[in-house]
Amino acid sequence: MQDLSRIASIEAAGDAPALVTYAPSGEIERYTYAELESAIGVVASGIRARDIPAGVPVALIGETSASSMIASLAVMRAGCVLAAINHKLPLRLQAEIAKHTECAALIYTEQFAGRLPEIDIAAIPISTLMAASSGAAGAATPPERAMIMFTSGSSGEPKGTPLTHEGYLWAMERFNFLKDVISGEAVLVAAPLFHMNGQFHTLSVLMLGGMAVLLPEFDASGFLAAAEQYQAARLTGVPTMFELCVRLAEAERRAPIECVRSVGMGSAPFSKSLLDRLQRLFPNAAISNGYGATEIGPATFGPHPEGAPTPKLSIGYPMSGVDVELRGGLDENHGELFIRTGMQTEGYLRRPDATRRAFQDGWYATGDLMRRDSNGFFYFDGRTDDMFVSGGENIHPLAVEAMLIGHEDILQAAIVPIDDPVKGAVPVAFVVGAIEPDAVKRHALKNGPAYAHPRFVEVLSEMPLSGANKIDKKALRARAEERFGGRRP
Repeated sequence: MQDLSRIASIEAAGDAPALVTYAPSGEIERYTYAELESAIGVVASGIRARDIPAGVPVALIGETSASSMIASLAVMRAGCVLAAINHKLPLRLQAEIAKHTECAALIYTEQFAGRLPEIDIAAIPISTLMAASSGAAGAATPPERAMIMFTSGSSGEPKGTPLTHEGYLWAMERFNFLKDVISGEAVLVAAPLFHMNGQFHTLSVLMLGGMAVLLPEFDASGFLAAAEQYQAARLTGVPTMFELCVRLAEAERRAPIECVRSVGMGSAPFSKSLLDRLQRLFPNAAISNGYGATEIGPATFGPHPEGAPTPKLSIGYPMSGVDVELRGGLDENHGELFIRTGMQTEGYLRRPDATRRAFQDGWYATGDLMRRDSNGFFYFDGRTDDMFVSGGENIHPLAVEAMLIGHEDILQAAIVPIDDPVKGAVPVAFVVGAIEPDAVKRHALKNGPAYAHPRFVEVLSEMPLSGANKIDKKALRARAEERFGGRRP
């Protein structure tokens, strides 16, 4: 049985730095590869000493930090199943997730000591486990499952997604092409560890012998400062994070950061405008647009096998061992993405109806609209469940957002619908940039179909973000209904 808790590179020297927790006040934690292995064993020993049965889930609530990562790996080293809970969810929902998952215990970092969900299981601070006397008793035969991660809840409450050791390691192997960039170098990770983006990238750094610099909370100034302080070779995150970094750098007229050789974005689409501005900030970086999902993992698309350059806005070419089909579109090169991967979950935890809807004959129905070009590269075209009908016309928010961002004064855009008694629904635009609402409407009417132009526009100083640092469209839709609901365009 493969063991994800032993992912740390065996090639890295024991005294090489492995994990660092960084905050604006400075470095908080630092572990070498030897210290990391020792700490995992000690915490696993503490878990085993609590008589927590092997094979059962153990919940973890913690910020993006070395301690949280050590606890994650120690849960698996102790033979248990990690259940990483989103600490940004309401406490009621955190409690429901822990109960639904049937967790035997809850491990947490100290900053959440006064903000824990009310559940009838032992709550153990990580510091207590780190004070265990020995790591010798921590080893255990791992069960098939490594962890239960939770979907972001963008279309309902989060769903538990079991992932296996074997499947996770299958996905990790597909990131070996980054070894020359990561080995012996610093990589910044600010995405939360309860999210696939943050967790997978941290584990990838450890597998490839780099140093993962973890930021407990994302802050554009701190992120850029850390990149320069550690001379980071690779940065990872979601587009909204990098948009904030670029805006800050432009406002402060910062010099380009030349040490960065690779920028990995994922979890949401981004614009050509952001890509171009990001390239100016990191002139030596190869910038990639990743694609993945909790259900299938992030190792799905990557470089072309024959070396063809990846187009700027493409998510890449299907990786080895990944099967893809496009269904329901005009032809075989457009439609909803159906996919099969070696990391794919067997289904949602105790959610048979949701499992039947999402998994069909071994394929995962992503709900993402894609197109494929003549070289086999894929492009994200929107969500099937984002589409809404206005006056009999189908409106795809991503297409309208991409058109709006084409304006030089619009940095970010989000389209949401509100109810309309005549049209059924009409689009509302939220934008970030130095522009007036009427100018946004004129740009939309000039560059897109009239039926899709936003009937109402609000200019924001910044977009609201979800727990995974994506644009929070639930919050925007509520704001749109509050501000514009009941008004006639």
